Amino acid sequence: MVRTIVLALAALLLVPAAAAALPPANPPDVAKLKAKGVQVDWPLTASVELTAYHVVALEVRSRTPVTVSLVVVGRNGRPLRSLARKTLRHGRVDHYMAGHQGRRLALRLDVGKQRYWSWIVVRRDTRPTLSCEHGPETAPTLQLGKGLRSGQRFTVGLRNAGRCPAGGTLGDTRWLRPTAAGWEPIPVDCAYDYVITPERPGSNAICDRVLLTEVIGPGRTFTETRTVPTGLPPGRYLLRIDSRPELPPLQAEVDVVA
Repeated sequence: MVRTIVLALAALLLVPAAAAALPPANPPDVAKLKAKGVQVDWPLTASVELTAYHVVALEVRSRTPVTVSLVVVGRNGRPLRSLARKTLRHGRVDHYMAGHQGRRLALRLDVGKQRYWSWIVVRRDTRPTLSCEHGPETAPTLQLGKGLRSGQRFTVGLRNAGRCPAGGTLGDTRWLRPTAAGWEPIPVDCAYDYVITPERPGSNAICDRVLLTEVIGPGRTFTETRTVPTGLPPGRYLLRIDSRPELPPLQAEVDVVA
């Protein structure tokens, strides 16, 4: 009996506090939906706590129209008002959490007569990490291609290997070359992606990006494309990408080939 009570209390501690009062969620089983011709990248588990800097994005590919909506709900989960609603077969739907601090939301998916949903609680504070019913998020890991070439477009991936959704942000990219004193930044024109030389001057000021954080579902990868700077000679480099302010830069060594 004592063991049962301890386990129950432990389970409660894993549920985001503001979402604990909401009734059970009904997130979609994406594998079963895919078998029915509805492919959706659902990034959430049953419930999740986010900040105003997060963006919840859904990719939909379906044989029949489906409806994605974001609804404000009360403490008991009853809908109060609709914030966004879109019916589509193919495409992407982005929901920005900015402006919804302190609210409880339901992200809904309607497939025929069946409705699925996950709860979102948008915190008032700016604590950087998010959490779900399984605990805190796991920081995503950087994935890069191999054998890159000067001027080539390549894919950068953030892989979420955890059980909770994770926040993925890919900001400014820096290239560094090895020296006897360590890694040295290479001056790169941040607007046109070429190596700055006396013969070809440019601006190596950081091209600031708006660091909105996309929510990456468990077992999923968030990808963006980058360009190897034109004029970068073959060799081994350190690729460093700014991520969320509270995390150290994501970096990995990469070979540029002729």
